[in-house]
Amino acid sequence: MASANRTLTLFAVLIALLVTLAVSKPIPELDERTPPVLTLLPQPSTWDLQTTQTTAWSCPQCSTSELVKLVVICNKNSVYTTTATNAFSGQANIQVDPSWAVKGYTCFIQISLVNAPSISATSSSAITIN
Repeated sequence: MASANRTLTLFAVLIALLVTLAVSKPIPELDERTPPVLTLLPQPSTWDLQTTQTTAWSCPQCSTSELVKLVVICNKNSVYTTTATNAFSGQANIQVDPSWAVKGYTCFIQISLVNAPSISATSSSAITIN
């Protein structure tokens, strides 16, 4: 009987130690986890003035509560900026407005995490404004 009590006590101590180690490990913050990879989904190669274009992205390591910043860059200048929710997988509509979009402009889209701007992506192909 004493041997059984000793084995049970040793087992209980081992379980308590494992639970303590598991609970005491901090949850990784954004900068401590595997670096997120933002991916812009393919864009049409031309955008017509006065249309609405949808830009979509994916970031499997990101959270649905993280914000993203979208910037339209035309002829090497930032011409339109907006923020959107759901960095994990989302989309945003962009109004191709003549106040910033000019026929013939060559544009790219850049996306970044609001709380970690160094994590970003830029569209791989140019968009021409028609």
